[in-house]
Amino acid sequence: MAARGRFRGHDAFYDEAEGVWRYADGTAVPSNPACERPCAQCGLPPTPVGDDGCLGHIPGVASACCGHGVERGYIVWESSTPRDREERVQLGRILLGVAAAVFVVWLLGRVGRS
Repeated sequence: MAARGRFRGHDAFYDEAEGVWRYADGTAVPSNPACERPCAQCGLPPTPVGDDGCLGHIPGVASACCGHGVERGYIVWESSTPRDREERVQLGRILLGVAAAVFVVWLLGRVGRS
């Protein structure tokens, strides 16, 4: 039985004969994460360095995932302890933080024009 998984929310399987991961339609998953298919949830492509398009680069984060509509999102902080690395953060809390940061940047831009 072939190994199964997901790439940005798209079903995939491991092709043992070829030694590559393939999407469910048989197309090989690119080895460069930035070239993978867009997120199954929001439709945004990955950033050039492979971050989820909807999250982008988050300073101080070792890895993060939005969940792509099929799993819970999570953040792994660079400064976290081994126990903290196992903690998963709900996607809503991630997006709330991102939305708050965008609002603050927008607000500072408006104040700077006054």
